[in-house]
Amino acid sequence: MNLLGRASLQLITTNPLKTNRTNILNQNRNTIRLIKTSSITMNTTTNWRAPQQSQPSGAEVSSNLRVYNSLTKSKVPFIPKEPNKITWYNCGPTVYDASHMGHARNYVTQDILRRIARDYFAYDVKFVMNVTDIDDKIIQRARQQHLLENLRSKADLITPELTDQVRQSLESYANNTVKKLLGNELSLEEVLQKAASQLQWKAEMVAKEEKFGMWIEALGSAHKALGRAICLSDMSIDNSRAEAERLIDGASEVLSKWLDQKYGSTITDHAIFKKLAVYWEKSFFDDMATLGVEPPSVLTRVSDYVEEIVEYVQKIVERGFAYVHEGSVYFDVNAFDGAEVKGHPGQQTFSHCYAKLQPGSKANKKLMEEGEGALSVNPASSTATDVKRSPADFALWKKSKPGEPGWQSVWGMGRPGWHIECSVMASAILGDGMDIHSGGVDLMFPHHDNEMAQSEAYHNCPQWVNYFLHTGHLHIEGLKMSKSLKNFITIGDALKQHSARQLRLSFIAQRWDLGMDFAESAMAEVRNQESTFNNFFAVVKALRYERSTEQMIQAIDLDQSKSVGTSHPLHAIFENARSDFHAALCDSFNTPEAMKQLLNLVTETNKYISAQIASIRAEPDGQSLLVISHIAAWISKMLRVFGLDEQTLASHPRSSTTNNRGGSDLIGWNVCDPVGSFSLRTFFLFFCMLSHDEEIM
Repeated sequence: MNLLGRASLQLITTNPLKTNRTNILNQNRNTIRLIKTSSITMNTTTNWRAPQQSQPSGAEVSSNLRVYNSLTKSKVPFIPKEPNKITWYNCGPTVYDASHMGHARNYVTQDILRRIARDYFAYDVKFVMNVTDIDDKIIQRARQQHLLENLRSKADLITPELTDQVRQSLESYANNTVKKLLGNELSLEEVLQKAASQLQWKAEMVAKEEKFGMWIEALGSAHKALGRAICLSDMSIDNSRAEAERLIDGASEVLSKWLDQKYGSTITDHAIFKKLAVYWEKSFFDDMATLGVEPPSVLTRVSDYVEEIVEYVQKIVERGFAYVHEGSVYFDVNAFDGAEVKGHPGQQTFSHCYAKLQPGSKANKKLMEEGEGALSVNPASSTATDVKRSPADFALWKKSKPGEPGWQSVWGMGRPGWHIECSVMASAILGDGMDIHSGGVDLMFPHHDNEMAQSEAYHNCPQWVNYFLHTGHLHIEGLKMSKSLKNFITIGDALKQHSARQLRLSFIAQRWDLGMDFAESAMAEVRNQESTFNNFFAVVKALRYERSTEQMIQAIDLDQSKSVGTSHPLHAIFENARSDFHAALCDSFNTPEAMKQLLNLVTETNKYISAQIASIRAEPDGQSLLVISHIAAWISKMLRVFGLDEQTLASHPRSSTTNNRGGSDLIGWNVCDPVGSFSLRTFFLFFCMLSHDEEIM
């Protein structure tokens, strides 16, 4: 099958602002203050080449946008390969568990950047995202859950056999975790007691091994459940099915792993793995919809591209950058790194480069082993040289072992390696290169470095990705969050405490490329910002409502806002805010600074309204209100660019409606409140009672 010939799921996305590129550029370009740029053509560390845009004669550069590029570790001018278009690939989820706040930070942030590129800078964005539904984590989790459910379905009572299984699983888990760290100096009971009573010692152990806390929690839960079950059994008290299930649930973490070690190799039904992936994929996209994250333009799944993956790997082998060993195929890092190759006709000879993103991690065995997956060869039982030519080599195709799904290939039954999956799917949709590749910073090495290496080997090109955008880590109240450490807050739990808009505002308040601490103090500030906008919109709508009752309201036309009230005191403040807002977004999508400009503009406008309320209401021509209305409408539009409007955040988006009272529906969170609604009437009465020297908050 032709690699580039597969029909992928195309999800049509539209520009919610419904403005064409020319109008947006004209509007935004008029507010630009000169931003100094430097001509960057190559980074000496990674040999990054600035893209050469193919522009039609006479075309002008559309913006002064500069982005932080992980390939250069600096901000560089953004130059797409084609004028006005962006090709973008974003690493999607591996679907084996509930989505957490780390996912929210990554995917909402990518959604914000995508919206800015499309709705502010007016690029035509082709946004491709994958779903990883073939992976070691999925295989392990599916087997564990299947075996645990089988055990649960047969457990009618607490039997000696069941308690013995739990006891064995507890011992096995302890031997593979805490005993490896501590040796045999302490019994399991002593370890659990010490961890509970000596918090300083426990903290020291966590500093040595970050999974120690997770181990103690799993062992403690199983130990407690087993003790209770033995006690009930000995005393012949309430030995029921419910108690048997309680034992299994309490020991589920250690028991599922033990069952998988003993019986995982017996599972042959592909449907078991598919069922888990389908369930969590739906859960992921349900969470994304609740958070207002737009679907990708094109969605791909690994399971739909296995045939293309085989062809892709074959070509890398033919080029001399991969080798076959007993049914598996490995990428030859030493053969690739520094290899001089002749490019396509018209290109100069170039040298391949491995680990462009994190060259300092080339020898990091822990990261390399994690990248290969938990089901790869165990280093303790087989040295790397038994399988690979070099420990740095990574699997492109894995020979399927008993208990793993497999697909037919020229090398026998097997399955794709993790890194090759993204290379093939991105190439199938975007061809031999792309403008932007994005993902979490934790994917930088080895995943993204390996992905680039194998793609550049396949396409015989020096630079497969022009701009790599990595979102920063998320911490919860200063603590690292990790699904593998069982230390995370699910998106569902977070939404019980905060609205989708508040979560999005919290991400906007942080630089996308830096780490973020999700703390209650930060969320309190977010709620204050939300209230500031709410109150401002209500004040402006109240003023417009009063004017509309006198049939003296003027319609809002943002395209004409620069020519409205040019001599008005707020005009210069408005123009400066627009200019500074534009400069912030040109500065690598600096959303914290952009939001600061919006809030400052609200503050200055509120000050003017408080000081001039009488004259605003008495003006025959309503010029002050018109300027204020344009300010409120522009702020509302910029908030919609960030995806903060109600239509974005609603599970079932409402159709846009036109208000017959002079465009009040352009003001606010895209909520088309009737101008005469009770809430506005109430606020207007309160507004009328304000003395002229009171400041509106």
